[in-house]
Amino acid sequence: MTKAPEIKRDKKGGFLKGFSGNPSGKPKTLFDDGKGGQISAGDLFRRNATEVHERLLAVIRDPATPHAPLISAIKEYNDRAYGRPAQALAISTKRDESLDLDMTNLSDEQLAALSLVGSPREAD
Repeated sequence: MTKAPEIKRDKKGGFLKGFSGNPSGKPKTLFDDGKGGQISAGDLFRRNATEVHERLLAVIRDPATPHAPLISAIKEYNDRAYGRPAQALAISTKRDESLDLDMTNLSDEQLAALSLVGSPREAD
């Protein structure tokens, strides 16, 4: 049996630089593959991607599907078919300016404003 590595802490109980409370990292979540083995969530999804695609389309095409599940099915289908849409980012600077950014098309002015975020404020 191997001994767990010693976790070094400071006087306040925090981790010292270079030490972690979970040195092995987050364990992979594995599922039973139905054949006596285990499979990761990503591999399990990819193995069943065709069935998921067909079931989402069935929900979308069924006229009896209530609106909430229909919208959820359409969203999931589009996310898988086209990827998730680009996310906008709102940043407030220390100068009380607010920027709403589409991170895919930053201008030089927006890049300059981003470089100021978190930097010491100049005297006015």
